[in-house]
Amino acid sequence: MRLPSTASPNPGAPDVDVAFVREALDQAGRNPEAVIPVLQAFQEHYGYLPVEALRLASEQSEIRPAAMTGVATFYDMFRHRPAGQHLIRVCRGTACHVTGADRVEEALRQHLGIPKDSDTDAAREFTIEGVACLGCCTLAPVVKIEDQTFGHAKPEKAGSVIREFRRNHHAADDPGRSTEELETAPAGAIEVHVGLGSCCMAKGSDRIYHALRESARRNGAHVNIKRVGCVGMCHQTPLVEVTGRAAGGRSAYYAGLTPATAPAVLDFHFRPAGLRQRLGGLLNRTLDA
Repeated sequence: MRLPSTASPNPGAPDVDVAFVREALDQAGRNPEAVIPVLQAFQEHYGYLPVEALRLASEQSEIRPAAMTGVATFYDMFRHRPAGQHLIRVCRGTACHVTGADRVEEALRQHLGIPKDSDTDAAREFTIEGVACLGCCTLAPVVKIEDQTFGHAKPEKAGSVIREFRRNHHAADDPGRSTEELETAPAGAIEVHVGLGSCCMAKGSDRIYHALRESARRNGAHVNIKRVGCVGMCHQTPLVEVTGRAAGGRSAYYAGLTPATAPAVLDFHFRPAGLRQRLGGLLNRTLDA
């Protein structure tokens, strides 16, 4: 079996790096059993499997063209067209399907100008694909772009989802973003638990976690800010728990926070009582334990 012709290459496809093909074979091996590691190396490097890379690999190894093509087309994890810079995953699980995932995907395609016979926009910024389940059924329908999850997605909000992703993505790349570790808090210090289960993540809890850490670092607050797993109250996500002796000996729960309002939680528990009363108005969604 021959590999397909490259007479009409994919527009915008990257040139095949002969040196990389050789390096991939050196690392993965040139025997027939190395076919999957070789394909994985190409996929990771190019974002898809260029036909010319497969041809060169077959010529420079013991992997037959038929084996290369057969394995590449059998597993759906391998792409045969260039992918966008960012991957959009639209959940098609039962909960998402019955709440309109198809309409959300169609709206995203329209917003990005992706035709039905393609999965990538013309600028190759985004590639869209359906997945079986993202594990956030209580927030259906759910869309995930890279590591950002968006719950309760709506067709009319497709543009907002893309804009929010771009904004958060640029913020994550900001070199000014603090990554400094907090000082070790004394025994009995207040603890702030941020739920980072799938549902919490879908509602932005990771951004809240970083906002709390940055606020604590900036104000010199002696506090332990910890990531925790599922909090068991998916309908209240994103959820933050404040506990410890400094919190009055019992836990307080804060739901519906945003990165902008989350620092008020630390202000409320660390500032004088008079200021606490004023800040309490910002935390009107408190759930006492």
